[in-house]
Amino acid sequence: WIQPEVFDNSGQEVQLQQIGGPKQGETLRVGQYMVSYQAKDFFQNSNVCNFGVYVVDRQAPKIQNCPQSIQISVFKDQNYAAFPEWNVPIAWDNVDGNNVKVQLIQGVNSGSKLSIPPGPQNELATQITYEAIDSSNNAARCSFQ
Repeated sequence: WIQPEVFDNSGQEVQLQQIGGPKQGETLRVGQYMVSYQAKDFFQNSNVCNFGVYVVDRQAPKIQNCPQSIQISVFKDQNYAAFPEWNVPIAWDNVDGNNVKVQLIQGVNSGSKLSIPPGPQNELATQITYEAIDSSNNAARCSFQ
């Protein structure tokens, strides 16, 4: 922010001092802050200026280790079924660090049974989608098949 401009009708110098809140240029966490400045003239007349600073997180988390899409062959002697496994993705956020919840929002969990019925259909694509949401409700998704 820009410091308040001060002037006095006497033409004398006016002293400006910050009397509350975070200092200009200070790194602030998400939240609300009140900043206060006081101006005093040569005759000790004073006035205070207050204003709010609002720090908002609008950056979505970053999903890491999103699995690549894979193709799995299934066979008659396995009843045309497979139990694919993968590592669940993790997420990092500029505010929450590693404390970001990642959850499956579409598809099946790792290790779940996937099968296709015998017959002319010989392919099944299953979309798997994970979503990471930070404490400010910013979201990121990762998908694979």
